[in-house]
This record gives sequence, C-alpha cells and structure tokens, in this order.
Amino acid sequence: MQDIFQYSTPEKMGVSSQAILAWIDAMKESELAFHSLIVIRHQHIIAEGYYHPYQKDTPHILYSLSKSFVSIAIGFALQENKLSLDDPIVSYFGIDENKLEDKMKRVTIRHLLMMASGHREEPDIFHQEDMVQAFLTSHLEDEPGQQFLYNTPATYILSCILTQATGLSVVDYLKPRLFEPLDIQNFTWLEDSQQRNLGGYGLSLSTRDLAKFGLFLLYKGQIHGKQYLDPQYIQEATSAQISTLQKDRKDWKYGYGYQFWRCSRENTYRGDGAFGQYCLV
Repeated sequence: MQDIFQYSTPEKMGVSSQAILAWIDAMKESELAFHSLIVIRHQHIIAEGYYHPYQKDTPHILYSLSKSFVSIAIGFALQENKLSLDDPIVSYFGIDENKLEDKMKRVTIRHLLMMASGHREEPDIFHQEDMVQAFLTSHLEDEPGQQFLYNTPATYILSCILTQATGLSVVDYLKPRLFEPLDIQNFTWLEDSQQRNLGGYGLSLSTRDLAKFGLFLLYKGQIHGKQYLDPQYIQEATSAQISTLQKDRKDWKYGYGYQFWRCSRENTYRGDGAFGQYCLV
C-alpha cells in the first residue's frame, strides 16, 4: 500500500527547524514525561522522535482522544443513511419511554456529539450492570442542546447507537472505512460485556497511526486522492457547535464540535486525551 507519508526537512516545508528544537528543549525543561512526537507539514514528516522505551510502532491508549474516532464513525453512518443526527437516542434501545424523563426523550445524537445532553454532572453509569439504561434513566437538569458538559458516558451511548444502527462495533465499522485505507493495522478498543466499544475511551494506536488520522482530517476525508467521508461532515464536526466559555483553562474556552475541541489559534482544532494525547490539526 502506498505510504501516506513523505519525508522532508522543516525548512523545505516552510517551518523553522530552530523553532522545533526550541519546542523540544522546552519539553525537556517541563519535566513532563513525553513519549513521542510527529510534526507533519504538507503531508511530509518534518520531525519525529520517540523516548525510550517507546518506539514508532508502540500502541498508546488514547483515553478521550478515542471520542474523535467515534465522531468519524457517526459521520460514516450518516453518509450511509444508517442514522440521522436528529434521531432521538431513545429510539435505538427499545426502552419503555414511560420510565424516562420528558427531557431525555428529546435528546438526539447531535446533542450527544456536542456534549449537550442536559446533564450538569456526568451520570455514574460505568459501575452499573446495564449502562445504557443507567444513562437513559438519569436526571437531566437542563434542556438538551443548551449547555455544554463534558460527558464520557454520552460518547459511550453514541458507540452503542452506532452498533444498533450498523450491527457492528465502532472499531469493526471503522476498519474497512478508515483504518484499512489509512493502513492502520495495530489497534484495539476496550469493550463492554456485549462487545460494544466503550467509545469515550479505550482505543489504542501508535503515534504514527494517530498522525494518519490527523492527515485524514486535514484533507477533509480524502486519502490518496479518493474521498472517503463527506468533507461537509468533517467541517461541521470540527467547528464550534457549542460554547465552552465556562471552562477555566485557556485552550478549552474556544468551543466544542462533535467530539473535537477548538483551539485558541484560528482554524485549529484537536482530539484530546486525558494525559496529553493530542492530535492537533
């Protein structure tokens, strides 16, 4: 398979090598435990490094960066008419709606994507026997779509909806649509007791494979000149869909898309994991 990457020097791609070295020096001075770094410009790797014992093929658990892959899976399912973003989430689970709050009946796939389910606190579902029911019967203080609350259980529900709509786990659904075209071969994703991926976390990839995902996003779903995913969905998913001004850290104040964070620098966004796993685009 044709390699998605080419190689060049920073200067040939219009980037200062001294700036990259200065950033690496700042990393060292920070005393944070860096594992790896890849810098890509115009589809060329211009800097790449791994810190012992990590190597280029070492898979890393991505924590919440997994959420961005769920968003892309939903985009593929939307493209294939398997679901609509305005579908009520309760319609996928056959639950007795008499047991549900009226607000929960109004929660849609879009609301979960943009972290606006109506919760003010994450529902405690991951220790429950039936995690889907625990989410659907949880209390909503706000009207869906109005307020941002970062909500990992919401992404788990998106994973379950994808499975209900397609008959496949997120990772199996993405395999022919994303992983194989990007030549991503070494991946795992944690599952619940019914073989549904946990969605909000649990995906493991190498840094190099994560960089391929970044290029897929940068080129709006195109790989080797072939369009795999509707670029309009990627544009929508990576644009600010809801305000996050209430967040207390600078680079979390610029809005949230569909499982992607906007960044302070204009036209920049990221997938973001709990311990500094970043895919910056």
